[in-house]
Amino acid sequence: MRNFSLAIPAALSICLLSACTTTTETPVRSAAPLTSGAAAQALYSQWFVPQSAQTSAAANQLQQRMHNYCAGKADITAVRTQFVQTSQQWDRLSTLAMGPQIERRTARMVDFQPMRMPLLKSALRKAPKDLAAMETIGAPAKGLPAAEYLLWTEVAQPHTPQCHYATLVTADIAQELLALYQECRILEPMDWWSGALALAVYGKALAQCHSQ
Repeated sequence: MRNFSLAIPAALSICLLSACTTTTETPVRSAAPLTSGAAAQALYSQWFVPQSAQTSAAANQLQQRMHNYCAGKADITAVRTQFVQTSQQWDRLSTLAMGPQIERRTARMVDFQPMRMPLLKSALRKAPKDLAAMETIGAPAKGLPAAEYLLWTEVAQPHTPQCHYATLVTADIAQELLALYQECRILEPMDWWSGALALAVYGKALAQCHSQ
């Protein structure tokens, strides 16, 4: 059902502009060359940290609204609206993947495609009680696709095991995206000017852009 347009991130453009734009004042100074360290630093500070923060916040809102709906305290429309916003925010963040997003395999955890219906049915029968039990559920039965299915196709009703599972699915998404944001925050102030580290990360970013 989801068919959201992907906004190609402007992170690399920001890097180029910040490093290569010259002033209109005279005399015109030569711009400093763009280095892999500068690019990596800009990608984290201007793209990955703010985007991962926004995605984490959206996922947290989705978790809360799903919880309220399943407790009979909210209408499903609010959950669906927040689901769309969370999915769109995730699409923006995941357009350019590098660093913790790759190492953590966040895309697999949050948006495994395609969802495996037999595994979802099995997970619903298993009825995990909490997030610890969700660790025994495979990625093809979790994430945004599973939440979407339970919100639009086989709609989970409040106060049912299916709705409890949907709550755990959104909590699992929120947990993963919070961990991703925290790791991006840790990496943001690193010394990206050391060649090997910067080239490795920057190279992955360029490869992602060229594959678009």
